[in-house]
Amino acid sequence: MDSVLSIRIDSPARNVRSSCIQRAEAKNIVYERPSSVRFMYMNIRNKSYVVAPSTKIVSHSSSTSENVGPGKYNVSSHSRGPSYEFSKVPRFEKNTAYDYLTHVSSFGRIKLTEKIEHNKDLSRLTPKQQVQRRQKNSQLSQIKAEIIKIAHTNILKHKKEVHETKIKEKYKRIEYKQKLGEIKEIKKTWITLKSAFGMIFVLKTFTENKKNLRIRIFSMLKKFQQIARCIGKMRLILKGFRKNRAMKILILLFVPYMNIWLKNRRKKYENLVALNIEKILSCSMLFNAIAKWHKTILTIQRFMKKYLVMKKILHDKLLNMWNESEAVILKKKLTKTKKRTMKGKIRVKKNIGISTIPEDIKRYYITKLICTKLGDYLEEMKKYSEECKAIDEANKQQEFEILIMNQEKIPYPPRPVKPRVLPLMTRDNFSEMIIVAERERNHWGTVIHAINLKLQVSYILKTQLDTE
Repeated sequence: MDSVLSIRIDSPARNVRSSCIQRAEAKNIVYERPSSVRFMYMNIRNKSYVVAPSTKIVSHSSSTSENVGPGKYNVSSHSRGPSYEFSKVPRFEKNTAYDYLTHVSSFGRIKLTEKIEHNKDLSRLTPKQQVQRRQKNSQLSQIKAEIIKIAHTNILKHKKEVHETKIKEKYKRIEYKQKLGEIKEIKKTWITLKSAFGMIFVLKTFTENKKNLRIRIFSMLKKFQQIARCIGKMRLILKGFRKNRAMKILILLFVPYMNIWLKNRRKKYENLVALNIEKILSCSMLFNAIAKWHKTILTIQRFMKKYLVMKKILHDKLLNMWNESEAVILKKKLTKTKKRTMKGKIRVKKNIGISTIPEDIKRYYITKLICTKLGDYLEEMKKYSEECKAIDEANKQQEFEILIMNQEKIPYPPRPVKPRVLPLMTRDNFSEMIIVAERERNHWGTVIHAINLKLQVSYILKTQLDTE
């Protein structure tokens, strides 16, 4: 105990007792005062007070003890064995027990009303708090009752469900026993279906795996083929380099041997050349050479004659086409004039089929058109040859990539078509030439003079050659 008055209690289980039992036991309690209390008592009491206070004083426990309140008292039981205790009064601090002892006038018997008032002050809860506590307890009890009801209903439902499930299982077993034959047949059909589908799936996977294997094999073979091509092309490229390198080395090594070989060859072929010259001079080899030369000249003459004949035929045909186109133009001009006289009609009839342009000028314009077409063809051929050269240079630069990377070569442009004279000469061309010739009528004299000069020059050259 914290207080100065020490009370020996055998067990703390006696805290909860009724008030009657406490009163009966309070009479039998023996109080022992320690030496410190006696000292305090002797010093505090009056000088005239000689008699010691009675031992039948109800001791009050401290406020820290358990179960303090009306109807509940902490009673200490006296221990029969010897015991010793030291005073727990603080030396330098005040204590409630000490103050209580100083204010108490005498240690006489305390009344019950005082005890009750004192215990009221020491109670843990006020009456309002006790009422609130009871209300809370009643609410809690109601909640517990509701919880118990809900739990009971849930338990009943669960039991009912379990019972229903058991009954359903029994009915299911009965139905299963009744339908065993049908179930076996259904099982057999399902097993056959599953086995069939399983076999189909296995075959499908087998075929797919085979296809995948083939695809992988072909891809691997393609890769090996590409690698082999690369290696082969590299070896071919290196072959040329190695060959050139070897030739350079051999040339440097075999220069003296080559000089000796050339000297020996010269000696051999000098005699052969001399013998052949002697044979030619002595034999009839010159006659055979002259015969061959004569034959070649005759063939050239024949071809030239054929060419001249074909040229004359072509020029005659072109002149006829010129005349036809000119006649068509004249007819068109006559149809445009609406008012005609008798004299005009007679003139037209006379002039139909007759050309007003001389033949030399016609040939001049025809040859000029043919030369322009041939000139265009030659220019196209020059461009074609230049493009082909550029493409060849580009392919040479990309030769390594073309061989290894399988790149395609740059394609050549289409070759220009050779022009033919007859398809080129259409009526439109002839009509254009006729119009140009009529415009340039004043220049016909110069053209004819130039043609005559050419003919004269050619005649002079021929006569000179004949005389020589």
